[in-house]
Amino acid sequence: MSPLGPLFGLARRAVACEGFRWMPGMLAVRVRPPVFFSEGADPSHLVGRSYRVTEVRESTVHCAGEAFPKTLLDFAPDLTDPATLGCLLALVREAWKSPVAQISPSLPDGHIWTCYINDEANDRLFRERTEAEALVAALEAAADRSGDAP
Repeated sequence: MSPLGPLFGLARRAVACEGFRWMPGMLAVRVRPPVFFSEGADPSHLVGRSYRVTEVRESTVHCAGEAFPKTLLDFAPDLTDPATLGCLLALVREAWKSPVAQISPSLPDGHIWTCYINDEANDRLFRERTEAEALVAALEAAADRSGDAP
């Protein structure tokens, strides 16, 4: 099984975020459609073939020489991949309009990760068990916040 298995639900949450988009450098893992978006989807449905996103154009995402529809409905981001996590951090910075947003493990034990956002109004902390969970929580909160704006 793909390393995405344990993070399958989290990957679904990330893709569902208003601020999510595929970016060059991300690792996309193919899943069997339409299981990926169905309620209670089982990670055993992961096919496991992964593709590195190389370019995103108007309606197409290019992955290692192959072209896919921009939505990539039958793909999930591999949240164990360092490049994908870096892209997710870039999306968090963009969503919060905070170029100084950062992620780090809590010291000294590193069992909790904190995504720190300075969004002009105040500082926000998103603390979760993993780096990916903290980034997805921050991306979700940015969408919730933008929905509240007048």
